[in-house]
Amino acid sequence: MLGGLSQYAFLNAKVRGMMSRLLDEEQIRALANCADLDHALVVLKDTPYGYLVTQLSETPRLSELERLLLLDEAAAYREIAGLTKGSVEQVFEILESWYELEDLKGALRAWVRSRAGAPSDFMPLGVGDLPLEEILQAESLEQVALLLKGTPYGSTLLSASPLFQSRKSVFVLEIALDQSYYRRLWSSLETLSERDRRVASRLVGIEVDLKNLQWILRGIMYYRIPTAELLEDLIPHGWRIQPSVTRKALEKSDVTDVLEQLALGPYQELLSGWLARAPRESAALLEGILWEILLRQVRLSLAGFPFTIGTPLAYCFLKRLEVQNLIRLLESIAMEIPPDEIGGFPVNVR
Repeated sequence: MLGGLSQYAFLNAKVRGMMSRLLDEEQIRALANCADLDHALVVLKDTPYGYLVTQLSETPRLSELERLLLLDEAAAYREIAGLTKGSVEQVFEILESWYELEDLKGALRAWVRSRAGAPSDFMPLGVGDLPLEEILQAESLEQVALLLKGTPYGSTLLSASPLFQSRKSVFVLEIALDQSYYRRLWSSLETLSERDRRVASRLVGIEVDLKNLQWILRGIMYYRIPTAELLEDLIPHGWRIQPSVTRKALEKSDVTDVLEQLALGPYQELLSGWLARAPRESAALLEGILWEILLRQVRLSLAGFPFTIGTPLAYCFLKRLEVQNLIRLLESIAMEIPPDEIGGFPVNVR
């Protein structure tokens, strides 16, 4: 395992250099002021993401650029993993595997649509070496699981099969895979030193809380998911929002009442501001607030003791936030609507 102040000093020096490649406020504002996607590409070309613009086809689609941005994001985890050893390296390898998992979930969605006779525009990132083409041709979920034998995913899909057959929804498979991913990630955190484990558990736990808050919001406002199902679908190992708290909150029938119960600790200030306005139709605004909560906590981690896993982990979270921010910003430009209406917010993370 990576250990010793001198080793962390070397890693942190590298990471601080990588942070200088994040966009500053002036660059973000320049993008936010673009009138169309062509203009945005011109602006983006003068940023550290400029090399991605040169890889686009002559008539690029937004999905093509989004794919390249996500690949750039995944490369950040790979770069950090290459600078670490032992249990710290394992943590970043599992974090990078999220992008492989996203490919698998995309393939499963395409597989379900094709079996229903619907067209699919599935475009994998290409992270990892999963047999995605074979999965798309599979005759059954059991065959998909067999194709994934030897990976963390096959047994998870088999376990989720009865519920998938019952609910007839690919969301069941995606939720099971997400839960499995976070359990593996949490197990890797338990192998870290006490100080590293404390720092990493807080950041990962906050991300889990926010993902669960998003799912609760969507489950209540859009999908009308019964309380029992919502509780089953939540990701384990949140930082502040534990199952007992969530169960009590979901006794309320109104989304604002539910979120009042869940606005705990560092989440209280920003969530309370949204609740005071109670814009029931503005789920996108609330999701932007959840991203802001994570950004605040990541910056607090960077301000803490530097010789821990916190600095490289915080950088990776900043990178993820920046790419998600860029994607939402580019989507808003392409669709000619304000970013906050689709869940984005033009803010720099640096």
